[in-house]
Amino acid sequence: MRTLVLLSIAFATQLASAAEPALIGNNIAWRAEYDSAYREMQAEQRPMLVYIKSDACLYCRRMESTYNDPTVVNEVRGRFVPTVINSTTNPALARKLGARVYPTTVIISADGNIVDAIPGYLTADQFHARLRTAKTR
Repeated sequence: MRTLVLLSIAFATQLASAAEPALIGNNIAWRAEYDSAYREMQAEQRPMLVYIKSDACLYCRRMESTYNDPTVVNEVRGRFVPTVINSTTNPALARKLGARVYPTTVIISADGNIVDAIPGYLTADQFHARLRTAKTR
């Protein structure tokens, strides 16, 4: 059932996708369109990491420094299809992915199921440890 919900979200975002910077810093090539990232996730059989942020969020800016840490960069680049969603411009998708606080990071397995949600800001060490142990299947 979750797979169907996520697929419907993917198609709905084509209509609501806003121009979002493709990069947060210079280290990870973030996908800005959820539906394209979802197809890439399925084609490559790699889980998708969805970073959900808000424009007026101090902790989101702090989390972006976490995403620029070399250990986090290597983990994200090596294991995930990195995707960014701005809850200010796409609140429906943020809600459907379960974001109640910002930032939130959601991990979606290659078969389309949400397997982990990480609410709030974490330091690079905390986040890297969480990613390394994240269930991705």
